[in-house]
This record gives sequence, C-alpha cells and structure tokens, in this order.
Amino acid sequence: MDLIHPIFKWLHIIAGITWIGLLYFFNWINGHVAATMDGETKKKVIPELMPRTLYFFRWGAAWTWITGVVLLLVIFYHGGLTFDDPDATWGTWPFIMIAVTFLGVFLYDFLYKSGLASNVRVITIISFLLVGVVV
Repeated sequence: MDLIHPIFKWLHIIAGITWIGLLYFFNWINGHVAATMDGETKKKVIPELMPRTLYFFRWGAAWTWITGVVLLLVIFYHGGLTFDDPDATWGTWPFIMIAVTFLGVFLYDFLYKSGLASNVRVITIISFLLVGVVV
C-alpha cells in the first residue's frame, strides 16, 4: 500500500508531461512547420501525421485524468483525509454544493450561449454575482 501513492504520482506526472508535450507540438511546432509547407506537401503529410498524433494526444489526456482521479482517491480515501467518524453521514450542505457545482456548468453554458454574451460588461457582472452567491 505504501508504493501505490508514489507509483500513481509518477504515472500522473508522466502522463501529464506527455499530454503537455503533444499540446506543445500541436500549437507551436506543427503550426510553424505546416505554414512553411506547400499545398501538395500538406496533402501528403498532414493526413498521415495528424490521426496518429491525435490518437496519442487523446490517450495522454485520458491517462492524465484517470491517474489524477486514482491519485485523489489514494490521497483522500487511503490517506485518512475523509470523515473522522466512519459512521458519519453527509448532511444537506455537501449535497447542495455538489448540485451547485454540476448545475453551474449548465448555467454557465446557457448564459454564454444566450444574447447576454454579446455584451461583455453585463455578462461579466452577472458572472461575478453568481460566483459571489456560490462562494
């Protein structure tokens, strides 16, 4: 049990470095290299290169997320950072905060897809007010 924490910590770090490295490739290196290619070369190189790279990018992100969740479980559940009393039950407030967290995503999406998003000042004030209500 003592080895689980460092193993998942290093797996998470390696997966994160892989994910960030591929992100670096997509945003900077590939953009500059693709800009120097002529149209015929792009037609040959991009269809061969991108699907393979996107495959590893997707799995780099997935493994970073998976190892992060497992690491959180190891730290909080096995690390003794959960409830002190094993028979303790959740009250009303934890359920309210979980609901606010998940409903906040949908409210954010609704607000920024509505007509209010065109007025930056109004949407910013509404966003700050909602954050203030939640906090």
